[in-house]
Amino acid sequence: MSLSRSAEAATIILVWLVGASLFFRAEWSSGFRKIMGDNHDTVHITFLQEHWFHVLHGQVSWRSPSFFYPLKGVLGFSEGFVLFQIFYAPLRLLGCDMFLAAELTVILFSLVGFASFVCLARVAFGAQRWVALIGGLAFTFANNLWLHLYWFQLLVVWMVPGVLLLGVLAFRAWPEHRARSRVLGAACGLLAALIFFTSFYVAWFSVIAIGVALTILLLGGRRRVASRLLTQLQSAWSLVLTMGLAFAVGLVPFVLTYLPAQKQVHHLSYGKIMSYAPRPRDLVNVGTHNVLWSSIVQRIVPSLLPTFVTYAVTPLVMIFALVGSALALWMSRNEVDRARLFAARSAAVLAATAVVLSILPVETRFGSLWAVIWHIPGATAIRRTDRIGVVTGLVASLAMVCAASVLYRRGGRQRDRSIWRATILVLVLLAVVEQANTTPMALLDRRAELAFLRSAETPPTACRRFYVVDRVHTSLSPTGPAGYAAAVTDQLDAMLISEKFLIPTLNGYTSYPPDGWGLMDPFSSEYLGAVRSWTTAHDLQAGLCQLDLGTMQWKTDPAPARAG
Repeated sequence: MSLSRSAEAATIILVWLVGASLFFRAEWSSGFRKIMGDNHDTVHITFLQEHWFHVLHGQVSWRSPSFFYPLKGVLGFSEGFVLFQIFYAPLRLLGCDMFLAAELTVILFSLVGFASFVCLARVAFGAQRWVALIGGLAFTFANNLWLHLYWFQLLVVWMVPGVLLLGVLAFRAWPEHRARSRVLGAACGLLAALIFFTSFYVAWFSVIAIGVALTILLLGGRRRVASRLLTQLQSAWSLVLTMGLAFAVGLVPFVLTYLPAQKQVHHLSYGKIMSYAPRPRDLVNVGTHNVLWSSIVQRIVPSLLPTFVTYAVTPLVMIFALVGSALALWMSRNEVDRARLFAARSAAVLAATAVVLSILPVETRFGSLWAVIWHIPGATAIRRTDRIGVVTGLVASLAMVCAASVLYRRGGRQRDRSIWRATILVLVLLAVVEQANTTPMALLDRRAELAFLRSAETPPTACRRFYVVDRVHTSLSPTGPAGYAAAVTDQLDAMLISEKFLIPTLNGYTSYPPDGWGLMDPFSSEYLGAVRSWTTAHDLQAGLCQLDLGTMQWKTDPAPARAG
């Protein structure tokens, strides 16, 4: 690596450290006692990462994590998280516990996302270095990602710029370095497929974004654009074939996991999905604790909800993307430099794509554009359509960076040019400042979780499967918020203990529980009856044990039929 490349890499890491030190401030300052997320979804995601770690050791079946026993293929009930093993498995081998490894994995993935965004902006659009670096901060540490840190799968959006970068490098290398081009193309196709297996939401939304961008291109350029695309594809048809084959191979585990699960997972109707959809007011819903905007937005739209639908791209990023791309396009109307003209047009297409993506899931009194998307394969698996906001943030950030880079290179006298460039950098920097949010998101107590796991004694040798009871929360109503939260915690505790001792559990937790299961409330009066029904239906009486989460005592031959 040359000195200049080394210096550039060092700059990327140093700028990322600035953003990461703020974004992960609660984790650093607590010595990683507090980690991002909560004791529900984050624990479930950590369990799945630990499952893959055991898969790599050949200890369990990759499609069948040890919950909802004896059902097979239950990995298809949730996201796959396979790419997380790039960092998670080495960290576990180095001695990190599962929760620390999960947290450090996210932190390292943020570096990958930041670096790949910067490189994509520089390579594909010719962005100026500091514009790309500052724009990378706005994308990587975005407000809408902060507000949804409970769901690590949404952070897989950090991998999307890397896929795009590999694709760009593959096509650029094609004329002169075809072997290198095929390797890059194969890596692009394989990584794209593995993103599907890691986070279907992010992958599917990214495909929608590409489709929208291509549609806008064709509508804008029509025959000329279509002709250029066809010419490019014809000249590099073997590269396209390589990418397609790599994608198809990488998609095999995804298909094997999720197609069988479709028979057991109940997809929601279009009407039900629209009940979760954002409303027009949510186009500015940046949460209740955004440092720059929350107080202003709440005065204008006082009925905003603080959670769930807070996926809006922050105002300055969207404004700079729209106004900046329009200004860049106007300034480039007589441009002879093809690279600058390409960047200006790209900014306009990306900005328009971001607008369309923002309004696609919005439900109004006249309906929603999602009615069109609903007919695309995979749409019935999307419950939270507003999550497309994480991909919208990527598109808008790229548009902002493309536009700012074109404007940054405006000519003129040296003094005027320096003032102009400083103004551009300050404006883009403001788009980073507006990402700051003070909502507490590091709510999982790592020491408490580890202490709980240590308190679980080794089960008797006769135990081949188990279920849990809860003598602590018996007074809670299973229909109330506290009762439901305790029930979810019990299910996840059972899953963690199952993973620790590699003994399957009848308990489990996903968004879509299987038919006939009914074990959600361990402290309800009907719970043991549900255990009895499940064990009888699946002939599980032999080797069945009961674990009391209140006393952490194991009981062999618990006879749930008699207890029920």
